[in-house]
Amino acid sequence: MRVVMRSALFSTIAFTLSIYLASCGSVSHPVVSTTTNSGSGPVPTVAALAMQTNGVAPNRKQEVQFSEAMDATTINAKTFLVTDAGGNAVPGVVSYDADYNVATFAPTPALKTDTQYSATITTGAASVGGMHLAANYSYQFTTRAETDTSPLRVTNVSPFPDEACVSATTKITITFNEEPDASTVTAANIVVTDSNGNKIPVSLSLSVSGTNVVVTPNAALPTGSITVTVSGIGDLADQMMPQPFTWTFTTACTTSGGGGSGSGSSPNTAYVYVSTMLPGTAVPSGTTPGIFGWAVHADGTLVPLTGTPYDSRGAGDIGAAQNFVFGANAGGENITAWTIGSDGTLSNPNTSATPWAGTASEGPFDVSFDTAQKDLYANYSMNGTYQAYSIASNGSLSFVDYANADESSSWLSFTANDTYAYQSACYHGDPAIFGYTRGSDGGLTLTFNPTMAPQPSGGKYGWCPWGAATIGSSNVIVAEQPNDAMSAMGPWQMVNFAIAVDGSLSTSDTATTAPTVTVGDVNDYRFDPTQTWLAVGGSTGVQIFHWANGKLTSTSTVPIPAAKGAFRVRWDAAGHLFVLNTNSDTGSTLYVLNVVNGVATPAPGSPQFIPNQTGSGLAVKPLS
Repeated sequence: MRVVMRSALFSTIAFTLSIYLASCGSVSHPVVSTTTNSGSGPVPTVAALAMQTNGVAPNRKQEVQFSEAMDATTINAKTFLVTDAGGNAVPGVVSYDADYNVATFAPTPALKTDTQYSATITTGAASVGGMHLAANYSYQFTTRAETDTSPLRVTNVSPFPDEACVSATTKITITFNEEPDASTVTAANIVVTDSNGNKIPVSLSLSVSGTNVVVTPNAALPTGSITVTVSGIGDLADQMMPQPFTWTFTTACTTSGGGGSGSGSSPNTAYVYVSTMLPGTAVPSGTTPGIFGWAVHADGTLVPLTGTPYDSRGAGDIGAAQNFVFGANAGGENITAWTIGSDGTLSNPNTSATPWAGTASEGPFDVSFDTAQKDLYANYSMNGTYQAYSIASNGSLSFVDYANADESSSWLSFTANDTYAYQSACYHGDPAIFGYTRGSDGGLTLTFNPTMAPQPSGGKYGWCPWGAATIGSSNVIVAEQPNDAMSAMGPWQMVNFAIAVDGSLSTSDTATTAPTVTVGDVNDYRFDPTQTWLAVGGSTGVQIFHWANGKLTSTSTVPIPAAKGAFRVRWDAAGHLFVLNTNSDTGSTLYVLNVVNGVATPAPGSPQFIPNQTGSGLAVKPLS
C-alpha cells in the first residue's frame, strides 16, 4: 500500500515551491475560476511540482502533485495542457496516480531542445469529492540541450547499512540522485524483509518536488536483521536503475564493530601515542620533546601511561605495527623502534634502518606498513623513493629494496591481500597516482606510469591528488582537488577508483558525483578497521564518510580549531577516532571522538592538550 504526504508537509512544500517559482518568474497570474464548487471536502490545490535541478531534459515528463485525492476522470488532456511559446498545444499522454495524487504529462514525441513551454492545470480538475481547483495553475519551463540518458541511482539511505540498535519504529529513507517517477515507486519495487526473508508490510510516501522516498513500517520492526531492496524505479525520462540496491541494518544492539563501548574484560581498547617533534627541526628552548602515550578506556577516556613522555629520539612521524612503535627521524636519517609493553609503556628504543647508501637521500619522513604488518615502508621524499624493510621479532629492521616515488609523496595504503599499494601526490601541480606491486619479500615495484592514472571526468579544471585509502582489494579512495596551473579551483573531493586484477585503476566518478570535502584542505584520511567509515582530516575539522555499495556518503563533521585543524587521523577497533591538531605556538591537542553510526561526538575529557609541544605523529595500537 502506498500513502500520500498530506496537510502540514504539503503546506511546507507548496510554500517552498511558490518561492522557487516566483524567483524564476514561472508562476502566471491566476485566472478567476468560472467553475462553481458544489461538491464536498477541501478545495484541491497544486501542492508540489517536480522540477529538475540541472535543466528540463526534452524527453522528461511533467509531474504535478495535488493536495487532495483527485477524480481520475477529470485529469486528462483537456485539464493538463502543455503549450509552446505560440500557444500551440503539445501532444502528450496524461495519466493519474491515485496513490500519490500525481498527474503526469509525457510528451510524445519529445519536446524541442532549448525551448520554453507553459504547463497549465485548469479548473476542470476536481477532487473525488467534486471540488474543483479555484483557479487555473500555470508554470513555465525551458528545456535543455541534451536528452536525459543518465540512470536513476540511490545516493543515500537511512538507517545506514550495517547500522545497529535501530529503533523498531524508525522510518526508512531512500534518497535518489534526482526525482523518481512516482508511478514506479511501488511496494513491488521497494521490499523490506526480516532475517528469515519474510516480507514486512510498509507504506510509502513521497513528494514529487524532492528526491526522497520515505518507507514507514505498518507495525514495529521485528528484532534482528532488516533488509531493504530497491529495484525497478526510474526517473522522469524513463531511465531506470541499472541494478537493485540492497542494504541491511539491525534492530538488535551490539558492542562490536565501532560504538566506543569496547568488548572483553579489559577496560582499555587501545594505546595511543603522539610524537612531539617535527622532522628535522631543533628542540624548542625549555621544552622536552618526546612521545606521549595514553591508555584508551571503552568510553574514550584517556589515561596517561607510566613514564610518559618517552624520549622521541627526534622522531617526527610514528606508526604502530606488531608490538612496536616506529618513529621516523628525517634529520637523523634513521628509524627508531620502541617495544610496547603489556601495559602500553614504551621501552628499549632501538635506532636502526639508516638509509641505503645508494640513495644518498634526506629522510625518512613517514612510515607505512603492509596490512599483515610484516614490513615497514619509509618515505624518503627528498630523494623520491620508498624503502622497504622487513621487521624482525625484536623490532629491528632489514633493508629489502626501494621503489621510485616523488618529492611530495604521501603515505602508502595497501590492498587487503597486500598485493598492491597506492599513494598520490601533486608535486609542482603535476598530478600523479602511484601504484605498486608488492613482492613476496616485501619489495615494491612501480606498477604503472603515475601520470597515466585516470582522473574524474566532467570537471572544468585538472585535478591534484593527495594520499590514498584502500578498501579491501578492489577499491581505493583518493582525495582530489580541482586545480588549474598550480592554483586550487574548488573544494576537495573523494574519488573512488576500481582496482583491476593487474593493479591498474579506473573510475566512473565525475566532478558531479564524487562527494565533496567540507572541512577545508585535506591533511590525512583513513578507514576504520571495518572499512565502513572513512575519516577525512581537513584544515578546519574532521569529516566522516560512510562506505556502502561502492559509494561514499558524508555523515557528520566535527570542527577542529586553530593551526592545521585535523592534522592526523587514526582509528582503534572500538569506534574511537583520534585526531591530532598541531600548533607550534601553543602546543598540540589530541581529540578523541566516539563514532556511532557515522556520528562523531567528543569522548569524556576530550580534547587532551599538550602544552609547549609541537605534535607531528600519531600512532594507535588497538587491543582486540
